[in-house]
Amino acid sequence: MPKTNVYADKKTRWVDIVHPTESAIKFAYFFKTSVDLTEVTDLGQTEVSGLASILSMGSIAGTRRPTPLKVRNFTKRISTLCSTSKFLTAQASGWRRVKNSLFQSARTQNTSPSDSDRGAVLVTVPIDSNGVEISFGWFMQYQQFLKISSSERTNLGIKIPTNDKDWAEVVMGCNRVRPPRAIKTLFGGSGNTVLGGADTTETFYAVGSTLPAGWVHKQNALEFTL
Repeated sequence: MPKTNVYADKKTRWVDIVHPTESAIKFAYFFKTSVDLTEVTDLGQTEVSGLASILSMGSIAGTRRPTPLKVRNFTKRISTLCSTSKFLTAQASGWRRVKNSLFQSARTQNTSPSDSDRGAVLVTVPIDSNGVEISFGWFMQYQQFLKISSSERTNLGIKIPTNDKDWAEVVMGCNRVRPPRAIKTLFGGSGNTVLGGADTTETFYAVGSTLPAGWVHKQNALEFTL
């Protein structure tokens, strides 16, 4: 009989995700599963009960990018996640890859949009995640991008990926850690506002940044939790 009980309480584990060309870039991806640990001994799944020990990799969970390798054992009829560093061992013991690990791919970006342009720029800010800094990324719409000057973005810690390493480090859609947010009121003639009116813009910013003139803190950072 299979050892796994799909109705059992799910346990928290993590697997590593290692970039295929930038091997120094790696993450610990946390997830919950009811698969019995004794059935996945070759997959590099590490069970945890808390965050007492800080890893040498940034901790992430529920991300759109990066995402871990997924494997299946057709004999055991189990599909689950596998550490990149353990895939060859897993393959030798009968596990087959069903989904590759994925990282944010580089893209051409328009970083000088006009008022009439439609689209977004992928930007990042650094944030601590369980003791290791990660690059928290999101798409900033052009209309918002135009409301924040280049010098303000620099002071807020907002960066635009410019090389392969930058792109490989981007973490998109992480639901367990989030940078703080700041807001600024814009008055008529300032940035993309209606003349004589007022508008606001807000954004994530890097912890420890000195907010530029006119900006105020709005929301605290969310620390990594399980």
